[in-house]
Amino acid sequence: MSFTNGHALLIGVGKFNHNQNWNVSHTKADAQEIEKILKDPQFCGYPANQVHLLTEDQASKSHIETGFQELAKATTAKDTVFIYIASHGSFGTNSKWHLMPHDAVGDDKMILEPSSAISEARLAELVQALPAERVIIFLNTCHSGHAAVGTLGDSNSDLASSNPTEDGLNTLLGSGKGRIIITACGNDQFSLFERGKKLTVFGKELARALKGIGSSSSRGNFIGAFDIYNLLYVGITDRAQELSEADDLVYEQEPEITVQKTVGPFPVALRRGKAGTLGRFNENPGEIEEGSPREITPEEIKQSIETVFGDGAQQFINNGGTMNVINGTSNIIGDNNQIINGRNNTIVGKGGVNIGGNISSGSSININTGNSGKE
Repeated sequence: MSFTNGHALLIGVGKFNHNQNWNVSHTKADAQEIEKILKDPQFCGYPANQVHLLTEDQASKSHIETGFQELAKATTAKDTVFIYIASHGSFGTNSKWHLMPHDAVGDDKMILEPSSAISEARLAELVQALPAERVIIFLNTCHSGHAAVGTLGDSNSDLASSNPTEDGLNTLLGSGKGRIIITACGNDQFSLFERGKKLTVFGKELARALKGIGSSSSRGNFIGAFDIYNLLYVGITDRAQELSEADDLVYEQEPEITVQKTVGPFPVALRRGKAGTLGRFNENPGEIEEGSPREITPEEIKQSIETVFGDGAQQFINNGGTMNVINGTSNIIGDNNQIINGRNNTIVGKGGVNIGGNISSGSSININTGNSGKE
């Protein structure tokens, strides 16, 4: 069977061009394994041409941004978008958190040149452009350091890799309707991998969840977002405890889920290739049996957006509604937009387009009303 509305972007950087000490082969293997399961008609049933994988040099900053942009073009409000990102996250010389692509540039302590990486604000913009009303984001980043059980990073280096800030996560939630974020661990914890094993602990448990291993069949023929989180939390915390006992050390890894209070039933994939209709899917967002979900209110999201974007916060908040763009190169969809000193803008107006005041410094402006102003 096919989960026809499922689209996925999978990023597992694996190798880094600037510093080989940052390499983690497990992140590439995670993304490849998840790709295989998502596309398998006996499991998740995503159409093969709707699952896109970026690893190593294909996981450069430009390729990642293009991947998101192509995903935005290919999807509609009715679709489900599955995003998996396995890499390092670290802070730039501007003290802001960034996701590290293949071509990130930084020093031995992983302090980044901001222009070489993807900031929280830029990641939020890329997610905001997705029209889908169901977007689930898995972030497999963490701190790293020397341990008998590896962490995401070279065990011989003291690398300060981390999850996005709380404000960054909140801003991602504010990027549209129906967003869920699941991180591999808390910001003061490690995302573990075992020496000699192919996948990270998080990647392995996510693969099991997507195969429907251990999940309840009570919700019909779909795997839900909260099903996945329950399985991840139990499987990962249990494995961390087993490793702690085996090595006589303390390993803690607790996946975290962050949701908007408005998110309802959230089917992510077919359950073991079974056919079904969304009308039979009744997952309740309150049914999280393990772990500690974090629900974010619109007010908290707005405050976080203001922190992450600064002066550009209002533009982000109002995207798709009333927006002012000053000195920007933009694609704008929405009503009541004011463009000043814009470049290469295409304006598609429903019910007519009013031009008033001044339109200045535009190299090209295309206007397509689509109908008369009397609609």
